[in-house]
Amino acid sequence: MNQAGSYSGDLHVHRCPDDMEAILRAEDLNFASTITTHVWGDDVRRPWKTPDTFVVQVAPTKLYTANSQEIERIQGGPGAIILLAPELPLLFDGDEHYPPSSSVTRLVHEQGGYVEADKPFWLDTFVNVALGEIDFIKLNCNHFYPKSVDTDLAKWSVWPQEMGYIGGRGLALWLMNLYYRMLNAGFQLPLSAGSANGVMPAPVGLNRVYVQLESFSYENFLAAMKAGRSFTSSGPILELVIDEKHGPGARLSQARGEALHVEATVKSKGNIETVELIVNGKIVKKVTQGGSEVRLITDLSLDEGSWIALRAFE
Repeated sequence: MNQAGSYSGDLHVHRCPDDMEAILRAEDLNFASTITTHVWGDDVRRPWKTPDTFVVQVAPTKLYTANSQEIERIQGGPGAIILLAPELPLLFDGDEHYPPSSSVTRLVHEQGGYVEADKPFWLDTFVNVALGEIDFIKLNCNHFYPKSVDTDLAKWSVWPQEMGYIGGRGLALWLMNLYYRMLNAGFQLPLSAGSANGVMPAPVGLNRVYVQLESFSYENFLAAMKAGRSFTSSGPILELVIDEKHGPGARLSQARGEALHVEATVKSKGNIETVELIVNGKIVKKVTQGGSEVRLITDLSLDEGSWIALRAFE
């Protein structure tokens, strides 16, 4: 993947920084942000000492940060956010309900840092997106394990199973449809990914984001992810190209009804069940041939401002 200019990351890791060099090498991961300050309600935990440097480079294409801060207020509170910035942790002197998340996200952005929305179903995620306080959001998250999906959401969120979102596939579709609502409202919100290893039973890098770069560095990785030049996966590798030259994150100016040529390829070590092309939240093309490599080729004619995405299921 690196030879093709694609670099992988896991932005939700609860592990001792001393373990991270071995983990990055073992999981063939390029970047990880290690959370060393965890706010749970009004309890602030700092189980590990942070390194002296913000970015710890362990190889030319492997690095981690070890000062990320998660503010997790999910027992009736606004939700969870993860902060990435040089001057962390921020002082948190609040409780489950106060202050609003925007009080810390603004401080992070003043540092030139980034804010990740942990999931789309938290109470204040849509509000923070509308305020411009979220840089990327996690759908490929810590509910997805190697051989199962954690669907026990009753104590954390209201999961609308009566709308047909049943089981592990249903949870994934619900998360995506919440995200599609934000995109349909005009918010250009890129995706991130994370495992929450150290808290949840998923290995580091199981749920990862792949970012397209010309040269690898912390600054380039986060900037490219913010620009949407990426995809997330827990297995298959996805390629999406418009008019033979435009990839993920591209913004195109087209005349109404002008044709777009779409080519997509999905590769996996497992069996690919379906590949779907999504426009404004609706499936416009679906391939169900199966196998370890599936191609989708079609032409689109769009009559309004639109976004295009590719998704695949094994």
